[in-house]
Amino acid sequence: MIVLTGIFVLLFAPFKIGIEYRNSKMKITIKCLFVKIKIDDSTFKNGKKSKAPNTNGGKTENPGVIEKIKNLKKGYDNMKDVLGDVLALLKDKAEFSGIYIRVKYGTGDAAITGMVYGAIWTFVGNVYGFLCRYFRIRFPELELEPVFGEKVFEIEAEGIITTRLVHIITAAFRSRKNILKIKKERF
Repeated sequence: MIVLTGIFVLLFAPFKIGIEYRNSKMKITIKCLFVKIKIDDSTFKNGKKSKAPNTNGGKTENPGVIEKIKNLKKGYDNMKDVLGDVLALLKDKAEFSGIYIRVKYGTGDAAITGMVYGAIWTFVGNVYGFLCRYFRIRFPELELEPVFGEKVFEIEAEGIITTRLVHIITAAFRSRKNILKIKKERF
């Protein structure tokens, strides 16, 4: 009886997910009552590091802003059905707070960098408006640092998502059809 009560309390207690991305490393902190779990970048990589030889004289290649945006769009296109299911099922049951984003970027061309500045603000406004339809969310604190003379892309972000574990489990269970479809397409 005590175990069932404990499980019931965990399912309906506030569940906070803190997400932090700095220096190309992700850190997730999950808190629910007396349980606290920290997951860092090494957990996602399974401890495997690429030991491929560096063939460009010791310089590390940094993909440009446009390539990173294309990669983000490709990832979104792969997961949009699952994301749509989860958003619809979590509607008004989650809250985003403490969102901070800092972006330092440059394309090497001052004119294009200026256009990217406007595109980022447009993107933020659209995403914020979209998320407001589904969640309680405060406008993020956003720092944009354009670099007009060189190619650079660095991003730092952090935020907290608060919901209940039962809502996450329900959303994952109901969206399993789309998750299985994506896994089937990849393999």
